[in-house]
Amino acid sequence: MSIDDEHLRQIFVAMETKLQTSSRQLASLRAQVQVKERERRISELSAKELDQYPEASTVAYKSVGRMFLQSNLKSLKKGLRDRASENEKEIKAMQVAAKKLEKEAGDVERSIRDILEQRKTLESS
Repeated sequence: MSIDDEHLRQIFVAMETKLQTSSRQLASLRAQVQVKERERRISELSAKELDQYPEASTVAYKSVGRMFLQSNLKSLKKGLRDRASENEKEIKAMQVAAKKLEKEAGDVERSIRDILEQRKTLESS
C-alpha cells in the first residue's frame, strides 16, 4: 500500500463514520418530529372538543401526575393552545435541523464517491 492509498483509506473511514452518525441523528430527529406532531395534534383536538362546552357552567379537571385538579375551562383551553403552538415552533426548528443533517449527509456521500473515484484513478495509473 502506498502512502496515498493509506491516506485515502483513513479519509474514507472518517467520512463513513460521519455519514453513519448523521444518519442516526437524522433518524432520531425524524422520530422526535413525529412525537411532537402527535402531541400538537392531540392538544389541538382537545382544545377543539373543549370549545363545545360553555365556560360558565362547565367544570373541568386538569391531569397533574396521578391526580386531577379542578381548573378554569378558559385557562385549560389556553394551556392546550399554547402547548400546540409551542410544539409547532419546535417542529419547525427540528425540520430545519433535519434539512441541515440531510445536506451534510449528501455532502459526505459525494465526498465518499470522490474518494472512491480517486482510488480508481490511482489504481489505473
